[in-house]
Amino acid sequence: MREDVKYAVQIAPAYATYLRVSSGTEAMGRTAQSCIEAECGEKEAYELKMASLTSPEIFTTSENSVKRSMAYAWYAVDAGNREMGILQLVNTSESVINAFITSMEHKFTSLFNSSATLLAVPLILLVFWSVGMLAIDAVTLALLMTVVAAASGLLIYMSMYRDIPWYEAYTFATAGSPAFKAIYSSVVLSLLLMLAAGYILLVAGLPAAASFGIAAFLLHMHLQLSGRYAWYKFDQLVAFLNEVAGAFKSGVPLKAALGTILAKYPAARDLAFHVRRPSNIYKTAHMLYTATTFAGPNDLAIGVLRQFVLSVIRVNKTVSNNALMVIAVFIAATLVIVRIILVFASIFSQLPSEATVSMTITPPPVEDVLFVTLQIVPLIVSLQMLVALIPRGAPLALAIASVAGIGAYVFTYLTIIALGL
Repeated sequence: MREDVKYAVQIAPAYATYLRVSSGTEAMGRTAQSCIEAECGEKEAYELKMASLTSPEIFTTSENSVKRSMAYAWYAVDAGNREMGILQLVNTSESVINAFITSMEHKFTSLFNSSATLLAVPLILLVFWSVGMLAIDAVTLALLMTVVAAASGLLIYMSMYRDIPWYEAYTFATAGSPAFKAIYSSVVLSLLLMLAAGYILLVAGLPAAASFGIAAFLLHMHLQLSGRYAWYKFDQLVAFLNEVAGAFKSGVPLKAALGTILAKYPAARDLAFHVRRPSNIYKTAHMLYTATTFAGPNDLAIGVLRQFVLSVIRVNKTVSNNALMVIAVFIAATLVIVRIILVFASIFSQLPSEATVSMTITPPPVEDVLFVTLQIVPLIVSLQMLVALIPRGAPLALAIASVAGIGAYVFTYLTIIALGL
């Protein structure tokens, strides 16, 4: 996350809340302490602490517009214009967030335009190979198609907002470096089991695409048993803060209202008890909750977090929906091409051997065509569906990818029977 966006999303809302009842110096110091408690970043905590111990001048010359706005808010509060200082700080934060979301959308548009051309490559490779214009064996073809499909998926993954690193959400380790957490994760375990299951299904003549379902089940059970599904319910964090603000306004003691609020929003339980999570949005909510319990609610500050959460959810849905729309077209085209290839293979298999000797381009053997269309194509269909749905969550994406692959297998199998191959 860029520095200005981090300040706009995480630090400025908490600072604006402290400014409601504190001087600029005290508000900056308390924001620094909240930043340390929420683990929002050592660099940011150091900058905030230094500013609180010296003066806001070190922020006034910064290239970061949010930092400058924080300094101006400090001056405004100390000059007696508290509401004006808080309002301009919130407005600056919202402007930075809007610019960040817009840049994310533009980035997705450019990357998706690039990946859309890649999505057609496996289909082109399949057509060229089936007519004999691509003289490679079936295994090499399968590897080429898989690599290209995975590359398009990487582009779409890079264009989505990733609040929680995957190695934090799916790791079995409680501490260690990112590499250590990545190795000891359910993602690696699921990948190994998926490869083993895929090979067994392939040898048995069953749809290897069903192995995606095994990975989906393992990842789902890990998130379910570890309680980490709650990490992705960002809307509950905002709703929890709104309820806390409502309790303050109505004069109800927070300790008395907390049980009722948490019963409605269980995903915010860690927030209420100051448990840390590796999520930027959660860290923002953590700092806001700490500031609210000290200074009272600031609806404008909570509104900044709400705007960011809703914008991120909207952008990720846009990424998923647009990718799904294009990939659905390619999958439909792939199934049509598969049927044409099988019809062509059926006709070619009925030709006498002497008729094929003089052919300039020789199609691959019927056995290879059946293997590729029955096993490899469903795997590519599963992979492309996974690519489209990954912004909705890995377990759901893998489960639907498995169903799509099995559906392609059934379609191809019925086509083969109908053609007598």
